[in-house]
Amino acid sequence: MISCGKGQLAVTKSEDSVFCLRFDPVSDRESEARIGRAEVVRTLIRSWAKMQDGVEQRGTFDTLVKGLDSERLSGRKLFPEELRGRSW
Repeated sequence: MISCGKGQLAVTKSEDSVFCLRFDPVSDRESEARIGRAEVVRTLIRSWAKMQDGVEQRGTFDTLVKGLDSERLSGRKLFPEELRGRSW
């Protein structure tokens, strides 16, 4: 089923391989409920995307810091652990 405006489109296939397209209208109340549920789902997915992005960026940053500090010719680190949260 595919939601379409004020109804749903349904495609069915019979035993003899004939496809039928059917439009089932829905009431305004059902339509508003679907829109509300769709908005809740969109909001949830956006929050997951934001959360995942932050976690992924933190992991990328930590990997970058370790890589930069391990490739230094001197023993002095660019990102000393004791300054984490204060200067970087």
